[in-house]
Amino acid sequence: MENILVVDDETELWKICQSTLENNGYMVHAASTADHAVELLEDVSFDVAFVDLRMPGRIDGLDLLKTVRERFSRTDVIIVTADETIETAVECLKAGAFDYILKPFHLSELLDGVRISRALRELRKRQPISIEGEYFERLFDSAMQKNSRKELLKAILEMAVKTLHADEGSIHLYVPERNSLRMISSTGSEVEKENEVKLGERIVGWVAKNRQPMIIQDKLHEHDQFKQLSIRNEIASSMIVPLVKHNLLLGALCLNRMASKTNIKFTDDDLLLLRHFAIHSSLALFLQHRGSFF
Repeated sequence: MENILVVDDETELWKICQSTLENNGYMVHAASTADHAVELLEDVSFDVAFVDLRMPGRIDGLDLLKTVRERFSRTDVIIVTADETIETAVECLKAGAFDYILKPFHLSELLDGVRISRALRELRKRQPISIEGEYFERLFDSAMQKNSRKELLKAILEMAVKTLHADEGSIHLYVPERNSLRMISSTGSEVEKENEVKLGERIVGWVAKNRQPMIIQDKLHEHDQFKQLSIRNEIASSMIVPLVKHNLLLGALCLNRMASKTNIKFTDDDLLLLRHFAIHSSLALFLQHRGSFF
C-alpha cells in the first residue's frame, strides 16, 4: 500500500479527500504544519506528499518542498494552492515539484497525480527519464517570455517533438462556443490537415471528449470507435493526449513518427512521458487562460 502525506492547515477540506484516497487503496497521513510533516517524513517512507504553500509555522510549503527534495527525494511533492501566479508555479517546479494543483481542486486531479507519480517511479527503475527537472524549467521560462498564446503553443510543441523524438506534431485547442477543436500549432505534414474537428469526432476529438490518452500504431482495427476511420499511410505511430487543468478541457496534443523516417514506434512508456509533459503544458496554458501572465 502506498503512503500519502497531506500537509495543509485546512483540515476540514482534506477529510473528504482522505476518505477518497483511502477508498482507492492509499494510506493517508496528515500534518497541519510543515514542521510536523518533517517529523512524519523522518518516520515513514512516503510516495507522494500533497503540500499547501501557505501554512502557519516556522517554515512554509515552499521550504518544505525544498527539504523533501534534499532529504526525502523518493517522495514526489504535489503543490496544492490557491496561488495562480505563473511566477509561483515556476518557483515550485524549479524547486522540484511534481505537479501544481489549484484550489478549489477536483478529487480526480489528486488521484491522477498519484497514479502518474507511481507509474513514473516504476519507469525510473528501468530507465532514466529526460522529461523532468531542467526540461520543465525551460518550458515555463519559455512561457514567461512569450507574448502570445500562439508563440507559447509553438514552444510547447517544439519541446514535445524534440524530447519524445517525434517527426511531427500538432496542438488543438478547444473552442467552447463551437464545441470543436481548432488546430493552432503544427509541424510537418500536420500543417496540411483540416484545422477544425468537432468534439468527439475523429481520433483527436475522441481523445479530448473522453479525456483519455491514446497510442495508435499503423492499424486502427483494434479500436472499435475508429473502425470507420483510416490512418494516413505515412504515419507509423501516433500518440494523442488531452490537455486538461482544473477540470477544464483546454485541447489535445498529438505526436507522430513517420514510416519514411523511422521504424521505431512509440511505446506505452513514451505515452506515460507525454502524459507527464501534458500536465505541465496544461498548467502553463491554464494560467495564461486565467490571465496570470501576458
